[in-house]
Amino acid sequence: MEYPATAATVETLPNGLTLILDPDPAAPVVSAQIWVATGSMHEDAHLGGGISHFLEHMVFKGTRDFDADNLADTVQAAGGHWNAYTSFDRTVYYIDGPAASLPVFLKTLTNLVFFPILPESEFEKEKDVIRREIDMGLDDPDNAASRLLFSTVFAHDPRRHPVIGHRHLFDAIRHQDLTEYHRARYTPDRCFAVISGDFDPEEARKMAAELTAGCLPGGGRDPLVARRIELERIVRDHRADRPRVHPPVRRGGDGALRARRGDGGDARLDAGGEFPGECLRLACHGIVTGAPPMSRDRLQAAPGPEIVPVVEIVRAEVFRAESGGQQSAGGGALPRQPVHPLAQRVLHFLSRTLARQFRVAGDDPEHLPVRVPLAFL
Repeated sequence: MEYPATAATVETLPNGLTLILDPDPAAPVVSAQIWVATGSMHEDAHLGGGISHFLEHMVFKGTRDFDADNLADTVQAAGGHWNAYTSFDRTVYYIDGPAASLPVFLKTLTNLVFFPILPESEFEKEKDVIRREIDMGLDDPDNAASRLLFSTVFAHDPRRHPVIGHRHLFDAIRHQDLTEYHRARYTPDRCFAVISGDFDPEEARKMAAELTAGCLPGGGRDPLVARRIELERIVRDHRADRPRVHPPVRRGGDGALRARRGDGGDARLDAGGEFPGECLRLACHGIVTGAPPMSRDRLQAAPGPEIVPVVEIVRAEVFRAESGGQQSAGGGALPRQPVHPLAQRVLHFLSRTLARQFRVAGDDPEHLPVRVPLAFL
């Protein structure tokens, strides 16, 4: 995708806040935003509870410098239009309005993000508001279809949970959980202040630094997302249950790479000069991270460390399934076993994205999800 040319600059303040400035004097308006790199997939012990969305609601209940009524009055008096939203991986607060009101907008946004008071007196009231939102969503066919889609597509990923949360998990959130979540996640090193429009970059930089001078960078680990927790459990159980074995891959007399098929015969692999093992890891990378299919010129890119357990699952699970029908030590036939669901997703991904570059000659196309990866192990 081609993006238009921009004069935007990116810098990091001493407290870790990333500042993105995009001056454009074409019209006397500005958009001021603060993006917080936390969303429903970062909720750790509260995963599925919607605490990120709940916090987005609660910051509007008053801040260090404004009570709830003054917040709205101040923004409206300055001619601003404000809003916020929460997604899987971010929470965004923004105000659009006249360029002359930028100081008011920045002070309001930094108060919302870094200095909310989160009054306990408003906690249960706002909970009731969100409970009604949850119930309304469950009654909406489009919302119900979206929930089903995400829970199916992201079965091993925190995006399977709705951003607003599940009612029973949301009900369990305490006021202390909310304040601790804000303290842990709304830190300047996880935030991006973005200003675009008619403004002086030097003045904006000075205002941002002064307004966040008392904010300290966060500490500690980022939360483990459910995907990694699930993979760790699968790998641990897998290693405990069965040894790690690999199907044989060899060079035939014609120099071609060949792999044993489930029926005992050989299948020739045309790898197009690429390294097969790397393709397996990249396919796993696409499944686990949700990345788009890898093009041929990206096949050598280094996958993330979380891919290692998935590769191991695929290798062992596919070989175990393909070993079905062989003779056991007692003389009987070993039953064919189903492939692990996570491994099966990787196999289908491989067959869709890499079949043109890595072809197993003579195999029935409908068996490609299993046949193709056998030669990559």
